[in-house]
Amino acid sequence: MFQIMFTDEELLSFTTALTLLRYFSIGVSIVIVAVPEGLPLAVSISMAFSVDVMKKDNLLVKKLEAPETLGFIREICTGKTATLTKNDMTVNQFYTASRTFVNRDKGLVESGLPDNVIELVKDCIILNCDARIEMSEDAKYTPEGNGTEVGMLRFLQENDIEVQELLAKRHREGEHECSIPFGPIRKRQVEVIRPYKGCEYVRVVVKGAPEYVIPFCTKIVSSDGETVEIDESERARILQDEIIEPFAKKGLRTLLYAYKDIDSDYWEML
Repeated sequence: MFQIMFTDEELLSFTTALTLLRYFSIGVSIVIVAVPEGLPLAVSISMAFSVDVMKKDNLLVKKLEAPETLGFIREICTGKTATLTKNDMTVNQFYTASRTFVNRDKGLVESGLPDNVIELVKDCIILNCDARIEMSEDAKYTPEGNGTEVGMLRFLQENDIEVQELLAKRHREGEHECSIPFGPIRKRQVEVIRPYKGCEYVRVVVKGAPEYVIPFCTKIVSSDGETVEIDESERARILQDEIIEPFAKKGLRTLLYAYKDIDSDYWEML
């Protein structure tokens, strides 16, 4: 039995190849679904395609089953890491030299702090920072990198501190000895660096969650810039009364301020 077809298209063309490939894909899909052992493979292939599509939207998925899990999510609660926000973090308040300061225009240099304390704040930020400085399109030095570290560098820039020069000096003159990266269990990052080549001492700079850093402190800078020793009870007081509770309440007030229907009982607690 013969069937004659009359068409203007060539028998062996690119369209024909795509059609055959589509038919082949459909046939393979039917076989995979029909055979029970092939169902997990079909799901894995589908997940892989979903992850690839999300990657084009700058969404990095570490676990293949994550897109399926996200389909059941109704509400998302986020913390202070700016993961699901604009990733544009700024310094609102800072605690140093036994005092808490509200960050306003040039809040650091005009805070009345001794010069040695200001230099210490600059060193702690610059020496333990993985962010970088790049030139923007309007010829301005712009911090790029981790959202928290970028916010700290901007804090220095707001105080007319040339962070690009300090970072270049650290790489040019400093000697990096070792580092302990930030981890979800350790919750702190450590950098050990010599301020200049051939220096006989090292600077150990630690940053991280206050409850994981302050318990290791044995001394603190007082309001007059002098270094004084602290005991366990003083560490606990500073952590609870000066840092965690006031800063947490300030952050919660900022978060709830945008909502008009907040129960008055919440504001009384804050």
